[in-house]
Amino acid sequence: MINSFNEFEYCRRLDLVDIENDEFQLQSTGGGGRLDKGDGVCITSLTVNGSEMLVGKLDDQAVFWIDGTQRWIHCKDTSMSTQQITIKNGKVHSSECKVPVEQYCIRLKSSSENCDATTFYGDPITLLHNDVEMTKIPTQFDDFKYCFDMDQVDIENDNFKLVAGGDDGVCINSLHVGDEQILVGRNNDMASFEFDKPDQWEGLVCNNDIMRTSSLTIQNGKVIESECKG
Repeated sequence: MINSFNEFEYCRRLDLVDIENDEFQLQSTGGGGRLDKGDGVCITSLTVNGSEMLVGKLDDQAVFWIDGTQRWIHCKDTSMSTQQITIKNGKVHSSECKVPVEQYCIRLKSSSENCDATTFYGDPITLLHNDVEMTKIPTQFDDFKYCFDMDQVDIENDNFKLVAGGDDGVCINSLHVGDEQILVGRNNDMASFEFDKPDQWEGLVCNNDIMRTSSLTIQNGKVIESECKG
């Protein structure tokens, strides 16, 4: 952003943005964290994708300062001066008044590698948390991540279920839940597998080197249900 701006707008095409997972950060370029050097900028409004961002301790302030000068950085009931502010999924993710919340993420990667399906990208996959639909993983993804704040998750007891959504299979090259890679199959030794509907001509499969399943459920970092489990 240029110095002395009154109004500034930056736009990206929606197909270049993952709204739920991408982070957008405004950061001071002055002061360098020094005690008394730098020149702060007063922000009177911040809008992301048509929604006004409110900041501060109670998320109730439209006006705030971005400042790299250490002595001016603060978080008070009625004002905030911060070195940076990060927006994620339409909310303030971090600032002087907000420490980023630890998250528990589910991540899938897909490609044609180790894939028996005619096309690797297939139909959307539904992600459920304790039988409540959270999102649909879109067709033709190559790297997808969905995150929960840790206070929304009981790692030991919650179920995370992935369900095939159509008649075109999807090849999964890797599945991570939290910080752990999930291995599937009869012997829990396979990183790659496929999602597909049970009525397709190939059929669902569980053998020593291939698993083709219509659903997969994870609890406490382990597969508890799939074509090879339960």
